[in-house]
Amino acid sequence: SGYDSLCCCWFQDSQSVLNRERRSNMTKMKLLLPLLAISAILPAHHVIGSEDINHDGHGSIRRGLRRDSAAPADAASERKEGINRDKGKAHPSQSFTSTFASDTTFAGNMFDIVARDNIAITSMAVNTYVDSLRVQVYTRAGSYGGFENDLSAWEYVGETTVKGRRMDTPTMIDKAFKEYGPILIRRNARQAFYITTDGPFLRSTKGTNEGEEIYSNYRESADISFFQGVGKRYPMTSGTHSARIWNGMIQYRSMDDIERTASLGEVTFRRGDLAVRNARLGINVCTGMSVRVVARANRRVQLADGTTSNMRFHSMPDGAAIFPHDDGYVYVSNSEMKQGLGGVYGLYFDQYGNVVDYKLMLSGTTRNCGGGRTPWNTWITCEEYGRGQCWQIDPKNEIP
Repeated sequence: SGYDSLCCCWFQDSQSVLNRERRSNMTKMKLLLPLLAISAILPAHHVIGSEDINHDGHGSIRRGLRRDSAAPADAASERKEGINRDKGKAHPSQSFTSTFASDTTFAGNMFDIVARDNIAITSMAVNTYVDSLRVQVYTRAGSYGGFENDLSAWEYVGETTVKGRRMDTPTMIDKAFKEYGPILIRRNARQAFYITTDGPFLRSTKGTNEGEEIYSNYRESADISFFQGVGKRYPMTSGTHSARIWNGMIQYRSMDDIERTASLGEVTFRRGDLAVRNARLGINVCTGMSVRVVARANRRVQLADGTTSNMRFHSMPDGAAIFPHDDGYVYVSNSEMKQGLGGVYGLYFDQYGNVVDYKLMLSGTTRNCGGGRTPWNTWITCEEYGRGQCWQIDPKNEIP
């Protein structure tokens, strides 16, 4: 207890966002990380695969393909192209372009989009003319607003070195998405992106009003709303310039297409090897997993719709468990604060792993330390002091 961050670890499959679990039929495994005791979720159908892929900057994972006698020899390429085996045809990738009419240059850009349908972003392109350029991609649920200088609030997607085609022409950075997988965004959810290089090499366009929706001025998309953002110097704390319009292209598929192909994926999970290093957070996790910060003590929780929680995340988080809730799940966590300041809190996720709510479940207790999940899906929390009691919490509020 006493740690100030809650990190969630996620098992990766061959087409998944590292941080978004999309199935309710899950088995639970409790893991202890240096920051906090957390719960990890493994889809029950995942089995060991065979193909080695280097996990750029975050360790390595091992992935493979499910094989049987009826599987075609080019199963890997069919999965990559999103083949619908039932109908026997491919589902083409769609794209959205902001603009490539640049008039300024920065090291990076931050911007928001809102998904008007369930989508999965699979790649992007930028506007650059430099012969050899290292491009890094970060993302976060919600808006970039308020986090322009806080790298810890962002998820690292990946990086790639590219050769710029020429000014005002798309240069693909698809390799930056290779290990992270598709970025799943549910309907009406806001997602922020930070795309940067280590010098003033990305072309962009001067905007008029930061936060204004501008996609219809360029190329209308029924699936994506695009908003004016900011230009960033490198590193991110060196300066912010408003308003700027990111020059780029977003490639995406419908969520249904991604779900259909992702269900064929497999992943190797090596329990206890702690071989994957997250240098930014300073922790190690097991092969087949990645980690992100979803809450910090005494700070409001960033929610998927771009708002923040009504209350601040509790201090001294301790015993915890995960419970199914509606189409998603809730992370129930004790607070080991003293003198009646303890309690139990719930962090709510939807089925895609987006944080959607944070609530108080029990207050007025002291040093809520250990606890346990019952066979009837309630949480027993125990006070750790001389006159302490055990309290039963129903995450669904169905048991009187």
